[in-house]
Amino acid sequence: MDKIIKNGLLSFGGTVSDPAWNVPAQYSSRENQYYMAETDRFKKKYLKYASDFFKGEALGFYGPDEDEWVKCKFRLAEVVRPSSAIQREFDDYKHLMLEEPALPYIPQGTKFRAMGAVWLMINPQDISNGDGGGIVRRCRVTWNHLDYYGNVLQEPFVVETDRASANSDDSQQWDNITKGYFNITCASNRWTQQLGTNSRMIFGSGAYRITGFTDFFEEFTGDFDSTRLIRFTARYEEPNDEIDDMVNRVAEGLTFTWEIELSGTPTMTVGSTGAIAPTSRRKGQIVENSEEYPITYLWESSDESVVSVDEAGNVTANAEGTAEITCRLAQNENIMSTYIVEVAGAQSGGQVVFLQDVPVQLRMYQSVTLEAEYMEDGEMTGIPVEYTVSGANPAAYTAEIEGNSVKITCWGGSTTPLTVTASYGEYSASAEIYLKGI
Repeated sequence: MDKIIKNGLLSFGGTVSDPAWNVPAQYSSRENQYYMAETDRFKKKYLKYASDFFKGEALGFYGPDEDEWVKCKFRLAEVVRPSSAIQREFDDYKHLMLEEPALPYIPQGTKFRAMGAVWLMINPQDISNGDGGGIVRRCRVTWNHLDYYGNVLQEPFVVETDRASANSDDSQQWDNITKGYFNITCASNRWTQQLGTNSRMIFGSGAYRITGFTDFFEEFTGDFDSTRLIRFTARYEEPNDEIDDMVNRVAEGLTFTWEIELSGTPTMTVGSTGAIAPTSRRKGQIVENSEEYPITYLWESSDESVVSVDEAGNVTANAEGTAEITCRLAQNENIMSTYIVEVAGAQSGGQVVFLQDVPVQLRMYQSVTLEAEYMEDGEMTGIPVEYTVSGANPAAYTAEIEGNSVKITCWGGSTTPLTVTASYGEYSASAEIYLKGI
């Protein structure tokens, strides 16, 4: 609640009754400067007339890991006078002053957004000024990376120069590659803290490897958590088309996978109900819903008149026909899987059916648990079925039968597919699974 109130106070035209709300405890020994009140009154009176005032947003007033940008107004004043002798971009260096509220403390690494650019507080003047302010640098490079769910996130970086600060000829695989070195500064947060020496990133059409990773400059001596900025050198290297996602500019982005495996009843009769169970595999490993990393799904039917599905994946067969059920990962809707359900009219007599889609193939070390049921007049009976497996090389798989289910595990390849048969009396159902080796 406190944070929500502070966000509201920082909105356009807001005021803060106690401007020291974000001042760290280490500042308790500081007393007000002479003429600070007079200076503050002068700035409040005349600052609004500055021609370079901006309606913008800030991120970092509350700490390095906050995610919510708050509205504010600020002035960006020149600190570099144009000169033909200066090679730096004049508008990349600015002195930032907030209009209202006049905060006495702005942490290093605070980001400001205006004019289509992000500005990083590099050199705050919290001690020498009565009001928070300081030198900001324009971020001209963006680091794209993935979160836990595979969403592309962006982190703005400040590049020391738009020219390589050093280079050397490095013979690699008979090719001479000229290596460019760029000095980079960024805010320290939970994303950039995962970087380190030899981490890789994609800028433009090139790949870069981190050297000289520096994350130990403290604002308050002995307080490692007061490290607000991270500095390092990015060294050019050739991209790796096999692992680097050059479309989204994510280093090693092609190694990320998230698959949703769906199991349920592929064949239903009108009026029956069932459920589709999703299983998520992240980088090949099954992951479950947790407090730290929630996993939820969004469901949709291509034809509600044939099959309807609720938010939990429960399906109802409404009419004869075929419908496609789509399951999306709520945390990244680009990740999805589909499941075909066929609905037939009410049947008389008996039949054996598998209660989920049988996979076409299994790779080495993969498993699948199949369940079958004997149905009579379209209704489940709960009567146990018997399983037989045949065809494939016995050394390529194991089959563990328990009740009405059988767990098939692939241990190697087989030229002949594995046939799984579920039967009850004169009724049976069979499916083939191809076993793949390495």
